[in-house]
Amino acid sequence: MTYHYYFLSPRQEGGKMLLLIHGFQDSSFDWHHQVTYLEERGYGLIVPDMLGYGGSSEPTDPNAYRHSLIANDLKDILDAEHIQQAIVIGHDCNCSLGHIPPRACSGLGLSYCGILTPPPPGAKFDLNACNERTKKGFGYEVFGYWEFFSASDAGEVTRANFETMFDIIFPANYEMRKTDFIPERARITETLQKGGFEAPSCYYKVQTSGNQTEDAQQIPSEKRDFPKMPIFLGDTLKDPAAREELILCAFGIPESPLTGENVTKKAFHAGHWLMFEKPNEVSEALNGWLESF
Repeated sequence: MTYHYYFLSPRQEGGKMLLLIHGFQDSSFDWHHQVTYLEERGYGLIVPDMLGYGGSSEPTDPNAYRHSLIANDLKDILDAEHIQQAIVIGHDCNCSLGHIPPRACSGLGLSYCGILTPPPPGAKFDLNACNERTKKGFGYEVFGYWEFFSASDAGEVTRANFETMFDIIFPANYEMRKTDFIPERARITETLQKGGFEAPSCYYKVQTSGNQTEDAQQIPSEKRDFPKMPIFLGDTLKDPAAREELILCAFGIPESPLTGENVTKKAFHAGHWLMFEKPNEVSEALNGWLESF
């Protein structure tokens, strides 16, 4: 597999190195506000186009998107750049990659930041059960859209109805308006239309097929809890799909496992795309957390 990524060494020797991982239907461009802010403060950065996006490989076999394989790919990038310690900052569905132990990870120190709530490590994914729980708890099926993205013709249908899909993914019923994505809209549109949806939809297909659950079960039981390291959770108050309370309900978890002195939580008055909606607030919150350890 080939990965396209942006690399910047820390300004000072021994400075913090950040690995920024974007989520579904995005690219490394999603972090451009935060990259500018963090660069100015001397952090080192690795910001890849994740598998299936931008300049990286775009396999259409869902099995290529198993989390253990992608975690190992990210480890290979760190090894290639001679990085011994990294702080993982993930958004959306790829938040969970931050706490999956890659192979041969001795000597690699990870701290973890989730922008939106990841499912617990090793959690079994049952789409019907998740939707039944959230419909009972919140009145709607939080993961109802997963059925469409998992369909064999999802890429074809999405490509044929791109403008409609864009308006659904970036809705106007948050604080911000669709017009607030300009100039982001032009860049996002170019990236999505160039690559299409066939490869990105595999992130859903590997989950709904059960292959990711099987992959997650390979994680040793003693490593399935969230690790005791600095953790930041950036939750949102207006996201209809990925708020912490929704994720916990979907997986039938009564209480958040993200507790303790090592955990920092901040709720943003934003929707799903908080890096665009609240760029300064998100950047400042990340910097404050990074300076705390």
